Amino acid sequence: MGVIDRTTHNVTRSCGASESQSLVQYGSVYGAGEWQSGKPFAAFDVRWGAGHPGSGPEILEAQCKACGGNAEINIS
Repeated sequence: MGVIDRTTHNVTRSCGASESQSLVQYGSVYGAGEWQSGKPFAAFDVRWGAGHPGSGPEILEAQCKACGGNAEINIS
């Protein structure tokens, strides 16, 4: 089985905190498999949601551990 899809979750805050995490979906020519689960971030408290089977898990909210502010979340 190989990687068939990947999303990168970028979390940033105006205080300068920034972190990224990539999740992959494994599968084969016979069908798509499960997405990896989201992992904890070092600089942010993150709440993961199930997302969509086609695009994988998504971050519902993220809060900066340093300043306590809500983070901006971008997925690419």
